[in-house]
Amino acid sequence: MNYDYHCIALDIDGTLLNAQGALSHATGEALRQASELGCLIILASGRPVNQLATVANEIGLNLPMVCANGAQNWLASGELLSEHLLEAAWVRRLRQLAEENGVLYWGHAREGSHYSNDGLPFPEPEDASWLSFVVESSDYGVMARIRETVYEWLGQVEISRANPHQCEINARGVSKASGINELARLRGISMEKVIAVGDGMNDASMIQAAGLGIAMGNAEEELKRLAKLIGPTNAEDGVAWVIRRYILGDKEALQR
Repeated sequence: MNYDYHCIALDIDGTLLNAQGALSHATGEALRQASELGCLIILASGRPVNQLATVANEIGLNLPMVCANGAQNWLASGELLSEHLLEAAWVRRLRQLAEENGVLYWGHAREGSHYSNDGLPFPEPEDASWLSFVVESSDYGVMARIRETVYEWLGQVEISRANPHQCEINARGVSKASGINELARLRGISMEKVIAVGDGMNDASMIQAAGLGIAMGNAEEELKRLAKLIGPTNAEDGVAWVIRRYILGDKEALQR
C-alpha cells in the first residue's frame, strides 16, 4: 500500500458509480484490493443510510458511511457514530421557499425520506428529525433566485449541491468533510492522509479538506478548480484509477 494515504473517501453518484448507476467490475475489484491492504474506505454521499447501504452491499464490504452530507455517520459495524439534525424552523422556511417558487423538494429524516411529489402527505417540520433538505428545479433562473435567498442564511446553515439543479441544506458545520474527519479520527488517521474523490459541489468540503482532493473528469468545472488533481471520468473507471495509482502503487496507473 502507498503509505502516503491511509484512507479514501468516495462520493457515490457520478463518482463511484458509472452513468448507468452501476458499479463496474474494475472499480469493485480495486476497492476490494485496497480494503485487503488495510486502507480505510469511506462512502460519502447526500443519500440517506438505507440507499447508501445498498451500494456498500453491492461492493461486498462492510464500510463506514457518511450519509446525508455528514448528518449521519455510520461505522462499518452498522452502528451510528453521530447524528447532526437540521432544526425544524429551517425546514419550514425551506419548504415555504420551495412552494413559493413551485419547485420540487424533499427531506431526509431519521424516520425516512419525504418527497413533495410522491403523492403522500409531507410531514410537518416538527414531526420529524431532519437530516437534510433539498430543493430542485431544471429552471436555472428559478434556482438562481432560490440560491440568492438561501445564501443569505450562510453561516447559519451549510449549503451545497450535488448538481446545478439542486440546493442542499444541512445544519451548520455539517458536511462530508466533517463526517469523514469523525470516522477517520477513530482509526487515528488525519485528514492529510485522506484521499477524497467527487464530482459535485457537495463534495467541495472533502475535496478541500483532504490531503489529496481529486475531481473526477466528469466533475463540475467549479469543483475541478478546487481539486489538487483531475482524474478520469466515471465512464473510464476513474475511482479504480485513483486506487491503483495512489493506494496500490500500480506502475501503469502512475504513468498516466
